Amino acid sequence: MAARPLPVLVLLLAAGAAQAQAIHKCRDAEGRIAYQDQPCPVEALPLPLPPIDGPPSDRYVPDLGAKAAPPPPPDGTPAPPTAPPPPLPQRYACTREDGETYVSDNPVPPVRYVPAWAVGATTTTSNLPRSPARQEWDRRVGGAYVRVQDRCSPMGRDALCVHWRGALDTARGGARTAFAAERGALERQVADLRESLRVHCGG
Repeated sequence: MAARPLPVLVLLLAAGAAQAQAIHKCRDAEGRIAYQDQPCPVEALPLPLPPIDGPPSDRYVPDLGAKAAPPPPPDGTPAPPTAPPPPLPQRYACTREDGETYVSDNPVPPVRYVPAWAVGATTTTSNLPRSPARQEWDRRVGGAYVRVQDRCSPMGRDALCVHWRGALDTARGGARTAFAAERGALERQVADLRESLRVHCGG
């Protein structure tokens, strides 16, 4: 049998030795690549490992369409001005012909007709002659009813706050004793009055 050439045998032996020990791939300062069985020297740079897919470094947050909150202003920057409070609602204190008062949002209440005795007026059914002034009075009375209209004047902040506090006490008392069908409306009235006092009267 013919003997194999010596270089081939040397290569086979080198390959077997390479399988038995680690081979290091190094790059020198000039960029040349060398393979060696010893670790790369300090002056040589080991080649970087290939990139490995892995989890992202930042936690994924799905975009739900919500806008991100604006960053806080840096130190020394004045805060944005707060919105001014809503204007004071215009309400009117009205007085009836009998002296009772109430609060309305209408400065000109409608005309009403009340019995003549309610305002101190009288009529006569006597057949005695009546003076022209009395005849005119009876004509204006018009069947024992008198035309009246309540007098109203605008309310300021202090008067409104007093009115809201009284109305809140009344509404809270009514909500505690009301039937279930009426309690919801009274509780909403309580919430509205509390909000008016918070915004316009400081609580």
